[in-house]
Amino acid sequence: EIIPRNPFYKFEKLDVPVDKQKHLPLAEAQRYLRILDKHRNEKFKRLSRIAMHVPLRRGQLLNLNRSWINMNERFFWCIDNKSRYKKKDMFVIHDEVVADFEYFLNKYPGEYPFKVYKPNSFTCMTKKLLKKHGFDSDLHLHSLRHTGITNALENGQPLREVQHGAGHKNQKTTEIYGHDMKPTALNIEYGDWRNEV
Repeated sequence: EIIPRNPFYKFEKLDVPVDKQKHLPLAEAQRYLRILDKHRNEKFKRLSRIAMHVPLRRGQLLNLNRSWINMNERFFWCIDNKSRYKKKDMFVIHDEVVADFEYFLNKYPGEYPFKVYKPNSFTCMTKKLLKKHGFDSDLHLHSLRHTGITNALENGQPLREVQHGAGHKNQKTTEIYGHDMKPTALNIEYGDWRNEV
């Protein structure tokens, strides 16, 4: 019996242990956002919220240049000068974090308004907060990026849009974020392979 190649072959194993997942499931992400809302440190709270809603890496977020942000149109450019290709990606500023962007732009007048922490300090603060409130000890700052991307996929965002928003060059990289999702949940533009079986 010959079975045609299943484009979801990576996603067939749904028995990924919860402790091996590197993102917060939706309910846990909402709990983390409620914890952040009660946090006393305003800049940490706001920067963490942005990290969850905008799929930037730590260095990209902290080095975001004021001139790349257009608050009127609610988007910003992220120019990665460290990569070989000097890549430039456009990101939407979601309604949930408009006030957080405005906070940094108004409070910190320099060229890099988000560079309020050293990268390792921001990572350590995030890890401590997650640990303090009983989240999985394997979670860290990059888990917030993973959470945003995974939840976008789970909410039915088209894979290509999520891929572009995450700044992934290859669609397969974005598919990794859906590792524990059922195949029908991923909105992938393949032919309908189910009819071929």
